Amino acid sequence: MAPASHQCRAAVSRERGPAPLSTIAQHTGYTSEFAFAKAFKRHFGSPPGAYRKQLRTAADEPGGSDGR
Repeated sequence: MAPASHQCRAAVSRERGPAPLSTIAQHTGYTSEFAFAKAFKRHFGSPPGAYRKQLRTAADEPGGSDGR
């Protein structure tokens, strides 16, 4: 398993753009999407897709992270 710092870096990557999960897993040292998703859920408490959806919802709200 990759260190937590890799998971955090992946979370930032997911927030900044629509990179495929396979790309993020590969860039963070995981050998498979499944291994990455499992570690991500363990660290953040939700799977990567749900986390991304939560970020998008927050950004779409007035005063969200996109500055609207």
